[in-house]
Amino acid sequence: MTSQQLLPSDSGAPLREISLRTLLWIYLAIPLIAVLILADGAFADQWLRRNLTTVPANYVVLALIFGTPHIVASNLVLITNRDYRKHYRREIMSISAALLVVSVVLGLTLPREALIAIISAWTVTHVVKQQIGIGNSASRLSGPLFKIWTWSGIAVGTLFYNAIFQRRFLADWLTEFRWAIGTLSVFVVLLGVGLYHQSPNQLGRLWLSVNTATMSLAGIFYLLDYPFFAILLPRLVHDATAFAIYINHDSNRIGSGSGSWIYKPFGPSPRLAVIALPVAAIVLTAIMQHGADDAVNRALQTVASFQIAEPISLGFVGYLSFMHYAFESFTWKGDSPYRRYLKLVAT
Repeated sequence: MTSQQLLPSDSGAPLREISLRTLLWIYLAIPLIAVLILADGAFADQWLRRNLTTVPANYVVLALIFGTPHIVASNLVLITNRDYRKHYRREIMSISAALLVVSVVLGLTLPREALIAIISAWTVTHVVKQQIGIGNSASRLSGPLFKIWTWSGIAVGTLFYNAIFQRRFLADWLTEFRWAIGTLSVFVVLLGVGLYHQSPNQLGRLWLSVNTATMSLAGIFYLLDYPFFAILLPRLVHDATAFAIYINHDSNRIGSGSGSWIYKPFGPSPRLAVIALPVAAIVLTAIMQHGADDAVNRALQTVASFQIAEPISLGFVGYLSFMHYAFESFTWKGDSPYRRYLKLVAT
């Protein structure tokens, strides 16, 4: 297949490309995790299954390691580029205000279990739709069958997220949840088979296949009592894809002379985008994860003689997460200024 630009870019400078075919290498996580599980059962007496975390609280750490850096990176792209801040200033203010109001209202009116269900559904929808949206640049699928396939995959993830994080609350319903997860996982595969030949090219069929495998196998990993891998698989695929997109975008901004202040100390080299944004995101995540709460409470104790018992950093990460979900739903679409610096091609 000859190179075909799939997203418009009109920055006026030659753009570095990112290939849809290259992004498929990220999905090597699927066979690697599958081999680990098979080897664990065949040669290790299921040591991984017995020793990997099954405590929901520990998944917060997993999210901070694999989920938070790309969320921080997404917000850095928005707030460190002056033209983006100016273009989206109304959306930043209105979405922030809406998140504050909705969080307060829902926090005061809904039980914790309902809040977890809402957050997990939004998170899974974001993760699944990103991968399907990118893959569909090549697959070119639409219609009722495609929508049912998409939402079936979202349902699988939402169900096993709740089964993991609300295990005690759902104790009397876990059998039904497992049945639903298994049924929907098989349904996703069958729908994927039905969609396979609707894609007009091999690359599109490959993307359809790997996304089908990710959605269905995540559910199956949960049913095999590997909840750690059920969460890790879509998390790895999603985060690695996001960073690849951000790096390509930032490389092209630097190359056109429009890089954000993050890159100013390093000069005009686009190669710095490969490390600068991920490093900044990981460092900020580490600061929030280790020491931010104590530092804020020390300041509050000094200034106002009180402290906040709840983890402040977790609330801030929650805010950044919801900003990420909201903005990513439109900043890479249509005639968004982001897309002038992204060149996604099929090669």
